[in-house]
Amino acid sequence: MIAGAMADISMLGIRNWGEPAMVAVKHIKRREEIPEGERFVLVTYGEALGTVRDGDGYVFTVPQTAMSELSFTAVVHSAREVAKREKMPFVYACK
Repeated sequence: MIAGAMADISMLGIRNWGEPAMVAVKHIKRREEIPEGERFVLVTYGEALGTVRDGDGYVFTVPQTAMSELSFTAVVHSAREVAKREKMPFVYACK
């Protein structure tokens, strides 16, 4: 039972020492606010839903629709997973 309990710790949000902490979200007004040469994950509004690799980072786009705020939040969540995998401390959100 102890081994099973230990396996479930990750589901409680308790992190191992080797794992990065929760990825923060930095809100910016323009893409140009991202420092030059910094690896990044950016979520912004665009023409269509998608993700592209852009130089030193990833750009997630969300179409502007009636449900755009909900969509934006969902895409930020996905972007945080990418940033965590890439060992980046935060995601930029540009609205």
